[in-house]
Amino acid sequence: MKNKPMRLLIMNENYQDYVITSNYIHQITSQNYDTYWCSDYHQVMDSMLNNQYDAYLIDYHLSGKKSTDHLIEAMIEECEEPVVLLSNPLRAVIKWGTNHTKTSGPLIKSELNSEKLEHGIRHAVERTLISKRTKLAECAY
Repeated sequence: MKNKPMRLLIMNENYQDYVITSNYIHQITSQNYDTYWCSDYHQVMDSMLNNQYDAYLIDYHLSGKKSTDHLIEAMIEECEEPVVLLSNPLRAVIKWGTNHTKTSGPLIKSELNSEKLEHGIRHAVERTLISKRTKLAECAY
């Protein structure tokens, strides 16, 4: 029997991309997911800061705004839940993205499938658990 569904917020400006991504996610058999869509950056930031979902898929490319780099980094830093970054090939190398303790990815949007999403989500969840355990251990000292 599977655990309760993981609540997954997908931030993407394009609703069709959300539908495609959501369909891939619902093909994953190891975990049930309830997917939610949001295209408003500020609403997503609020959701992340208040831990309203179990995990977040964030489209790194928002209307081509390079200024979002620092905002996304700040959001991830404050968020206590797993984050998976979705990117295009030109932005795949994000200095902090692959080394950040709570992120997976970035995953290349044009190469997405259910297997890659499952791996990315699972990896982000594992990294987040390690990060939380490390913080608890540090507080104990």
